[in-house]
Amino acid sequence: MDGKIAGFGRIKKYSNSYELSTLGVLKEFRSAGIGSEIVEKIISDFPVEDVWIVTRIPEYFNRFGFKEADDFPEEIRESKLRICNSSCGESEKLYFMHRKRSHSS
Repeated sequence: MDGKIAGFGRIKKYSNSYELSTLGVLKEFRSAGIGSEIVEKIISDFPVEDVWIVTRIPEYFNRFGFKEADDFPEEIRESKLRICNSSCGESEKLYFMHRKRSHSS
């Protein structure tokens, strides 16, 4: 915004799947719709129909059509659990979520 980075996000490639990953908005730009714009842009750029995310805030992603998933790509699950085992608090839960990207997205 006005020449400043306001937020970021990426598509992370695994050997057999992709994940919407590393999403963030700088504090001074929050509550301005930037996070939503980033999520929608990343979804539209996804190279496959299945959009996967791992989050601690599932309610944020519900509005984009994401639903909790039990059947999640194992390579993403293993990566996230390995990371969480070394840095998550005992009360923190990871939510594995999925959305099917439509052709019109």
